[in-house]
Amino acid sequence: MTVHVFDFDGVLAHPVEDAIFRLEDCDAERQFLADAADSFGLPQYSNQKYLRHVVVQHVMFDAGVPCLPGPLLDTARESGLHYILSARSSAPAVARALEFLSHHELYPAETFFVGNGGKNPNLTWICQEADDEVVFWDDTMSHIDKANELKLPNLRVEFVDTTKLVNEEMACKLYDQIITSFYGGVTQTG
Repeated sequence: MTVHVFDFDGVLAHPVEDAIFRLEDCDAERQFLADAADSFGLPQYSNQKYLRHVVVQHVMFDAGVPCLPGPLLDTARESGLHYILSARSSAPAVARALEFLSHHELYPAETFFVGNGGKNPNLTWICQEADDEVVFWDDTMSHIDKANELKLPNLRVEFVDTTKLVNEEMACKLYDQIITSFYGGVTQTG
């Protein structure tokens, strides 16, 4: 039986939250990120994209915003034995992912939320434990490249192209809504 390993954002869940993470840094968001980090008791991470990701997850969690379904949700439902291997790591990001899985009645054998630790150690372990083929699905080319470097005999790596599902305009619109929501519906100007 084939074992499937699914990334979360962009694969099981819609790629728009990943697209917000990938937006270019801008000076205009610095005040929002500082205000939100202070409000949530977060460190002022030096990596602005990472701080944006953590802050966005906190705001969306507090607002009760669910993750939207992604392109391989139905594939996962039909896949039998499967795992989730995600770079999500902050408590609100993980809580939202787990709520998504429960809401969609998706019950993986294991879920791995690895943050910046990389996916290869868990992917290697899954391949070593599996007697059959392991298919790893991810929408981030750097994760695909790193998985291919493993050269494990039972690992097949599949890229999930999400370019037709989300664009920068969509990500910017949602990010603006998140910022407005944080400030109680009042747009901040500086």
